Amino acid sequence: MASQGFRDLDELIVACRNDQARMFIQEAVQCYRAGAYRQTIVATWIAVFYDIIFKLQELELSGDDNASQKIAEYERIRRENNIRGALNFEQNILDTAQKDFELISDVEHSDLTRLREDRNRCAHPVLNAFDEVYQPSAELARTHLRNAIEHMLQRPPAQGKAAFSKLMKDITSDYFPAIKEEAITYLSQGPLQRPRESLVRNFVIVVIKNLLVETIHPVQRQKFKTALDATRDLHREIVENVLRDKLNDIVINLPDEDLIAALRFAVIIPDSWNYLLENGKTRLKKFVENLTEENSAVGISLALKIPDLEEASVKRIGSIEFTNLRTLVSWECTHPAIVERAVNLYISSPFYQTANNVGRFLIIPLASLITPDEIESIIDACEQNQQIKNSHARLEVLIALRNSERVPIEQFDDLLRRNGIEIELEAVNDAPDN
Repeated sequence: MASQGFRDLDELIVACRNDQARMFIQEAVQCYRAGAYRQTIVATWIAVFYDIIFKLQELELSGDDNASQKIAEYERIRRENNIRGALNFEQNILDTAQKDFELISDVEHSDLTRLREDRNRCAHPVLNAFDEVYQPSAELARTHLRNAIEHMLQRPPAQGKAAFSKLMKDITSDYFPAIKEEAITYLSQGPLQRPRESLVRNFVIVVIKNLLVETIHPVQRQKFKTALDATRDLHREIVENVLRDKLNDIVINLPDEDLIAALRFAVIIPDSWNYLLENGKTRLKKFVENLTEENSAVGISLALKIPDLEEASVKRIGSIEFTNLRTLVSWECTHPAIVERAVNLYISSPFYQTANNVGRFLIIPLASLITPDEIESIIDACEQNQQIKNSHARLEVLIALRNSERVPIEQFDDLLRRNGIEIELEAVNDAPDN
């Protein structure tokens, strides 16, 4: 059992973020292994104290004025050999780490305060009764060792607000990597190296909220997406818990104008749809069914990529207007409902110009996807609908349909004859194959 404990301590030592932290804590571990538990606790507190000082020095180098003031105060006390000042500085070091720099949380502050108190019992005999010798247990000493490393020595100098601010500054920078693998390397060397769970959660929530704003610039959207993917690889359990706990509430409370962004989020984060509850899914389904014409092309193109929204998309496609249908076709959206809507718009053309536009920009590009029954309906309309009959694009449409070979050529020509389209038959027959 003891050897297993030693291996665990070795793993904790390796988790320390730099050589200075490891050097200080190794002394404490050596004391622990020798059974010197009082010395273990004293050495552990010393490691925590100096690690806070080292972190303040790192923050000072990064331009933190508050850290500079604290380091200057520490150096002045040391230089003047101010014993009382040193005792006060040490007594308040955990409050400084928590309140001024947010290096530790409330719970971590409580754990490390207990370490400091036990260190005083171990190092200052005057605090104990004259006939008592404070004898900490092995379990207590090891708990302090673990807390010191997990709460402080393995962490980068920024947590809390400072770490959060740095993360946001990093991912909004022009130089933040756009490739996930590079972003993982970048983020793993900063505040997300060994962060508190609260930092990851808060960061992920803000990233998600930014991705769910429709007006965000596409370049910035890609950076947030890359940041989310990279953070998920680094801290998968925390990120997926955030998606499970928060995504549905965020979507439910989105303003209507940002629901397009919710569709986009479900596309670029493929499994995110599974984290939505029924009320969130229902809101998006209703949104797709009732897309404004202004948002219809973008909304439908996104919704068609989400299997649960196909039915709602088909319903909305049934009433989409020509301009936005043309946009969908130009984006190579070729769902059968889009083809069907194009055919219906063509055969019901109310003006010859409509017939020209729908024919050239919808029917011809979709010719290879139009079903035989739909082709027969189009040929009928070419004779029965006077607006199509008089349109300049009618011959181009017939040629495109014939060349698509969705209907065998002989059968196609027979359909033309049966509809009395004899004038164009020769032209169609003479037209070169595309």
